Amino acid sequence: MKKLKLLVAALALVGVLALFGALGGLDLIGQSIVHEDALQPAEAIVVLTGSFSGNRVEEAVRLYKKGLGKWLVFTGYPVYPGTFTDTFMKHYAIQLGVPEDKILTQEAPANTERNTFGEARLNLDLLKKKGIERFILVTSQFHTGRARFVYRQVIAQEQPGMSFITHGAFDSNYPVEGWWESREGQKGMFYEVTKNLYYRLTY
Repeated sequence: MKKLKLLVAALALVGVLALFGALGGLDLIGQSIVHEDALQPAEAIVVLTGSFSGNRVEEAVRLYKKGLGKWLVFTGYPVYPGTFTDTFMKHYAIQLGVPEDKILTQEAPANTERNTFGEARLNLDLLKKKGIERFILVTSQFHTGRARFVYRQVIAQEQPGMSFITHGAFDSNYPVEGWWESREGQKGMFYEVTKNLYYRLTY
């Protein structure tokens, strides 16, 4: 069933890309998957894993230094036996000037879904344990729309009472503007739009 839904999403995407391309609206495709809220102070800044350029951590540290959050939160997934992504993220944040005691980390259990839903459940559980109810969600710009959808779903179903705002970090590897000008941008946009459609069909 999931494969069928993914196929439907991919076919729908091809149609959407063809339509927007014909109308000269390629920029609109990029804009359609982005969601950013006006920045407001929160208790914590949750940084999603998945980018190895450092852009998400850099943007989160910038917000932290502006006083928009008291904590940075990282959840790590294994990238090699005994090595998790939160280790790199935490180390980089410390290099950029964040005190170690202001960083909350955890490692994903082996049975955790390796997707935005699995990470959302872990992050929200950690926030609940720490008594944190309001946070800023930081991810790459192209991922903001899907991330917001996922966190709204999980909060409504499992963690009512929590609230968040979504903020995007610029990613030069997968730019939202001019995404069609590079091979990486094309692949990234195809993947992300497909995932957006798939998530809305599945969840």
